[in-house]
Amino acid sequence: MFVAGRTTRVDTMKLGVLVPERLVELRERAEHVGISVEGEALHIGALTTMAALADHPAVIARLPLVRSALLQSASPQIRNMATIAGNLRQRTRCSYFRGLASPCNKRAPGSGCGAMGGDARGLAILGTSAACKANCPGDLAVALLAVEAQVEVQALDGQHRSLCLADLHRTPGSTPERETNLAPGNLITAITGPMADHARSGYVKVCDRASCAFALASAAVSLTLDDDRTVTRCAIALGGLATKPWRATTAEAMMIGQTVTEATAAAASRAVLAEATPTPDQSFKVDLACRVMVKLIMEVSAQPAARVGVTT
Repeated sequence: MFVAGRTTRVDTMKLGVLVPERLVELRERAEHVGISVEGEALHIGALTTMAALADHPAVIARLPLVRSALLQSASPQIRNMATIAGNLRQRTRCSYFRGLASPCNKRAPGSGCGAMGGDARGLAILGTSAACKANCPGDLAVALLAVEAQVEVQALDGQHRSLCLADLHRTPGSTPERETNLAPGNLITAITGPMADHARSGYVKVCDRASCAFALASAAVSLTLDDDRTVTRCAIALGGLATKPWRATTAEAMMIGQTVTEATAAAASRAVLAEATPTPDQSFKVDLACRVMVKLIMEVSAQPAARVGVTT
């Protein structure tokens, strides 16, 4: 098992959830640390810390939704340690996965899912299956999904390939233990993303408590409007609600060609949540998610087109 920042791997090892035969240290691989701007693209080394990415001038000026997601995702101490690739690969916080007394198909395939018939309040309502309802944690992946980031991957034989971030994570289906489309031994070496057309963008997160908590519902939105304030490009991603970072393609398609109003935003939001399969104790998440999406779409559409110099 690869380790770098150790902000989540060690936790799961202490709980006995993960028991690797061998740990492979990555922190000394300096070639995978650092951030560079190449034309209109941002190149982020996989071992770059969350703090370094949040403080980079290009992120502050051109990718405000990414910076916002980073600042809301963890305490400063964690951001100083956690790596970007590690953050994208972090494991679910589902209590059934992390509690060895509970059955969990993700931890022990074939043992069952304790969330079925149990307390599922904070778990996923999108992308679930009969085998798993665990939601995907984290904030950064949601923001990077909305900017259509790419993941650079190195295989054991040294071959490199690029993978859309949207294709990195998997829904559980009948194999919830397989959380990504990476083969054994594959290593994320970098993340790249375009910086153009993200002037009007933002990230909103709703939690049970005000700081250092995982999202009940979150959203990242990036819009491009023409002179008549008609939507010409729309990217919406959701977090806290699904078994993987969730691209709201249904809502995006409905927003294209529309003037942004609360009515159009609400209709698009409801269309995405029509796919949800909540249990009774999760029913509040449908309305919560719709409200989060509408709030953010309206706020982003009201932003000026140029945001160079934004610092928050």
